[in-house]
Amino acid sequence: MPTMNTPRLPASAPADPGHHDEWVAASAEWAQFFAHLRDESATELDARSDRLNRQVRENGITYNVYVEPDGTQRPWALDLFPLLVRPEDWAFIEAGVRQRARLQEALLRDLYGEQRVIHDNLVPPALVHGHPGYLRAMRGAEPSGGQFLRILAFDLARSPQGDWWVIAHRSQAPSGLGYLLENRLLVSRQFP
Repeated sequence: MPTMNTPRLPASAPADPGHHDEWVAASAEWAQFFAHLRDESATELDARSDRLNRQVRENGITYNVYVEPDGTQRPWALDLFPLLVRPEDWAFIEAGVRQRARLQEALLRDLYGEQRVIHDNLVPPALVHGHPGYLRAMRGAEPSGGQFLRILAFDLARSPQGDWWVIAHRSQAPSGLGYLLENRLLVSRQFP
């Protein structure tokens, strides 16, 4: 609800049925965000967005679509505006991500150690020993620094009711850190 000091939010189409509406759910946060841009016109914001997309193309930022036979490269998609996450939502996400990270670290430690999850029939042996990423020669080896997982990334989504879901996780390559840094640099050029 706008007050005397809070700008009115631009109108937007409602989210499709079955999708969470970030615009409505975070309306107070969006009003605060746009208060910082109060002198910006839609034309100026469109120009910033065009410059951002041009920088993505000029820098050659792409990703591979591995499910397609030719591994097609597509331009990286980057929004001019951030996803606004409330502090209480971030605390919830952080707790869940930390819990998953502890579980995955413990699982790796077990699979390269005692293999209790296999002996207790919690995980089929073929699932582990038949996996091309499992390094049999490393069984019993202690990782440098005592930690197996160095980088862990999570893809998040919102349910239609606004609950946070983890839809994927990655631990095999740090490429996401490059995208994160590039995103930050490109957007900061548009909003110095």
